[in-house]
Amino acid sequence: TNPKVTPPQNQEAYVDSADNLPIKTDVVMYESFHGEKTSCNPLAMCLELLEDPRFGHLQHIWAVKKNATISPLLLGKPNVHFVEYQSAGYARWLAVSHYLVNNTSFPEWFARRVGQRYANTWHGTPWHYMGLDIKEDSFSYKNTARNLLQATDIFLPNEHTRESLVDKQDIAGLLRSPVHIVGSPRIDLTIKNIKNAAEIKERMGVRSDSICVLYAPTWRDGEPDPAAPS
Repeated sequence: TNPKVTPPQNQEAYVDSADNLPIKTDVVMYESFHGEKTSCNPLAMCLELLEDPRFGHLQHIWAVKKNATISPLLLGKPNVHFVEYQSAGYARWLAVSHYLVNNTSFPEWFARRVGQRYANTWHGTPWHYMGLDIKEDSFSYKNTARNLLQATDIFLPNEHTRESLVDKQDIAGLLRSPVHIVGSPRIDLTIKNIKNAAEIKERMGVRSDSICVLYAPTWRDGEPDPAAPS
């Protein structure tokens, strides 16, 4: 989960902004899968804030790579903005945004400022080896551990994920921020959209009384077997 090392000038932009610019209390910055897409728990949280008139004053900044997949639900909104991942602008917004939301980890040079709130949501329930269980590289989890220690709040779906992200990252006893076992915002969004199931079936040409099962396997360790059935 470690992002590519940022060019030195962007790290300098981050330090300069953190030292000289005030925190913008009305800005939320989101990052999902290191800028690959606007998705997962950060997207669900952003959409909820956009729908709630109590938070209409907020500006939403998304970190995205050049070829990122951007949710159409974010487009055309005057208070939603995009900044190129790992750019100097990215470094500045990371330094001055009051609220930070990430489902993986910010760069290794990130250090949360006093007054910032950082919510780490992670991106699912890990059923693969993590942290201390990865024997081939004893320090592969170092930036994940750093980010969890930088977070002011950690939101996780279950106790197994807490164990994987706290115990297996070797930060048990060091973590001072609360871990909230409250489910996943993206699952809440899915359940919220169940009312659209009939419309989706009609669009796909599926009978309304059919039971649909989505099989969507996630990340797998190792190379795929070319002889395996697709």
